Amino acid sequence: MYARIQFISPGSPEKYSWVIDTDCETVDHWQHSHPEAEDLTVTPLDEKEGLEALYWQKCLYHDVFFERSSCPEVRARGEIELMEILELAGRLVKGRASALWNRCMEFRFGGDQLGKIEYAHRLPT
Repeated sequence: MYARIQFISPGSPEKYSWVIDTDCETVDHWQHSHPEAEDLTVTPLDEKEGLEALYWQKCLYHDVFFERSSCPEVRARGEIELMEILELAGRLVKGRASALWNRCMEFRFGGDQLGKIEYAHRLPT
């Protein structure tokens, strides 16, 4: 099962959203790890929707959280995270991972073709 956690971060008027795999992490564990999160709304997601949402989230934030970190331990964790992305891709319906990846790259880079190419070349295949 999966869950979408919507929350407010102090000092920000925006409501954020995070998806977790509840077979690996409970909402209570997530909340304990993010004590600053306020006004939580938790929505259970079915297998298909949750898997796609988690894959999208991991693709979208991978380099922001891991590759650009100044901490070697965090960058090393990024390699594990990349393996999780590939594992999730393998669980999606054929062709869906590519469609979501392309949508994610469009969201992140827009019309910046050089940015898309440069990012793709950094990913191990």
